[in-house]
Amino acid sequence: MKHAFSAIALSLATLASGAAYAGEYIGSVSTNGWYDFRLNPGDRIISPNLRYMTLMQLNGNLVTYRLSDFQMIFNTGPQSNGGTYGQLTEDHGLAIRNNYQELWSTGTAQAGVADPATSLRLHDDGKLEIIGSPIPGSTYPYAIRWRSGRDNYVPSCATGAPVPYQVCIYGGTMTVNMCSPEAANTFVINNGGRYGAC
Repeated sequence: MKHAFSAIALSLATLASGAAYAGEYIGSVSTNGWYDFRLNPGDRIISPNLRYMTLMQLNGNLVTYRLSDFQMIFNTGPQSNGGTYGQLTEDHGLAIRNNYQELWSTGTAQAGVADPATSLRLHDDGKLEIIGSPIPGSTYPYAIRWRSGRDNYVPSCATGAPVPYQVCIYGGTMTVNMCSPEAANTFVINNGGRYGAC
């Protein structure tokens, strides 16, 4: 990289997501007594140590990036061409929806549960968790209802391993590991940047 990528600069930058505004949250979001909390395209959660970011993309993909090298470590997969949003519900559910139609979910929603402590948290290790009120009799201050896997995103290439390509995004030159220059170009354009060094 020509110069270090700044998580703080990213957190202050407006993401090119197609949204008129973007909500930014440090550490977690919560239903706070409402039935649900909506993550709109462009909304993001930054880990407390500023090393990871979870972004609700315009294409319906909820993605966690490691900011040191802008590598995707968790994603739900693109869900549509627009009109999608993330929905965290009091019944411990997290889903990607388009006009109320569920396109992806954690499968953790529990009918009849109304837990105002339900939160989506991004840890300093890059893992996402859905947490809720403690289980009766437990000494833990909360209960984990769902947790994303470990660093599990590696592009599957038809020929060989992913290759690092230089891209210019959020004012910095960095590399993304992709299967082809075309894939790297598409990826960075979808995230508001351009192919090649800045």
